Amino acid sequence: MISPSEAVTSITVGHDFNGCSGSQTFSGLNLNIAPNVQCIPGPCPASVSSYRGFAYASGNPFEGPSTAVNAVFFSVTRAQGSINFRSFPGCGSAIGVAWTATRH
Repeated sequence: MISPSEAVTSITVGHDFNGCSGSQTFSGLNLNIAPNVQCIPGPCPASVSSYRGFAYASGNPFEGPSTAVNAVFFSVTRAQGSINFRSFPGCGSAIGVAWTATRH
């Protein structure tokens, strides 16, 4: 979910790999999707100032289990990225899984 202040406030991901399936919801987030850059000399080019994306990780990637999500917004209605599921008990890992999302 994206707030009016351009922050991701919750993420829900589903998984189905190596015989395991389920979903996870991460709520209470405040992940800024707007770029926080300074161009010297300014102003920043439109391609930099219009970029939107985020990264989020939960768990311990070394001792598992963990989930890491990366996203880029290509428009106000379309995003895509990759997700890593590491060391899920009895399932192992699924790394670099591509995902897409659209808003209707």
